[in-house]
Amino acid sequence: MLRYVVSRRGGFYDVVGAEPVERVVAMAICQYEGASELYLFGCNARWEVVADTDCASVEDGMQMAAQGANGEALNWIVA
Repeated sequence: MLRYVVSRRGGFYDVVGAEPVERVVAMAICQYEGASELYLFGCNARWEVVADTDCASVEDGMQMAAQGANGEALNWIVA
């Protein structure tokens, strides 16, 4: 994990189509060991990944996360 953020409002967005619907309450920008690709993970309250997308850079991941944060200011923590 490179960076992560947790919602202070109880969630960023719901993953529609999941049964039951999952609420994304944390997001993390990660890179698997030995890989060059980066991923933005949306996680539920148990830190289980319920959404993911590729990102070109940490900054790109942070920008994508901001778009899904529904106006919540993101205070990223460097892991």
